[in-house]
Formats: sequence, C-alpha cells, structure tokens
Amino acid sequence: MWFFTGVGSSLVLFLLAGAAVGVFQRRGEKRKAWTFAIAMTGALLLEVSLKLAIQRERPVPFFGIAPPESYSFPSGHALLSFTFFAMLAALIAPRSALAWIAAVFLIAMIGLSRIYLGVHYPTDVIGGYLTGLAWVSVMRR
Repeated sequence: MWFFTGVGSSLVLFLLAGAAVGVFQRRGEKRKAWTFAIAMTGALLLEVSLKLAIQRERPVPFFGIAPPESYSFPSGHALLSFTFFAMLAALIAPRSALAWIAAVFLIAMIGLSRIYLGVHYPTDVIGGYLTGLAWVSVMRR
C-alpha cells in the first residue's frame, strides 16, 4: 500500500506529468501536451479549492504514521491520480482495453491505499474520484 500511495503522490504524478508533456512535445503533439498540462493543473486547483472550502479534518491514521498537513476532503491522491491516468489513457490509447484496465487498477489501488493507511475516510476518496471524473469529462469534450 505504501507503493501505491507513493505513486499517487502529487510529487510523483507531477514529475510524470512533466515527462508526459515533454514526450508529447517532442513527438509534435502540442495539443495533447497542452491538454494534459491543463488537465493536471486544473485538477490541482480543484483539489486545493475544495479542501479549503470544505475543511474536513482527517481521521486518525493507522500504523502510527503522522497525518498529512492538509484537509481530508477530497483526497488529492484520488483526484490527481484519476485525472493523470484517465487523461493519459484517453490521450495515448483511447480504444485500448489494456490501457484502461491499467488506469482503473492504478486509480483504484491508490485510493484504497489512502483508506488502508487511515489518512482518508472512504468518502474522501469517492469525492476525489467523482471530482476527477467530472474534470476529465470536461477536458475530454
């Protein structure tokens, strides 16, 4: 679960997003590069805005770990990973079942890892997923 939480961290996702944007740029796919960059930036803005607007306190974490400093709702890991993996699948291989299965698996495991570690309530993760779904739907239009 620590592995999936690490993969879903904003640091890792934004490093990977920068690499993806760079690859799109080098391949001459500027529209995909801009779309992906805007999707990830918008997801981060949504996360921060919603956390500040709702200000839900975090649960007491399991395993004696220190709780994150930010508010709990929505889960940033869930929102950012949903946006990252869904947009990447949609831009790279929109008709590939394997790409979508991999995206769904990673998104699910990252969300579950946050609940397992006790740093989010299940509703925080669901809220992150629903916000990510809405945002990706807007970006795909």
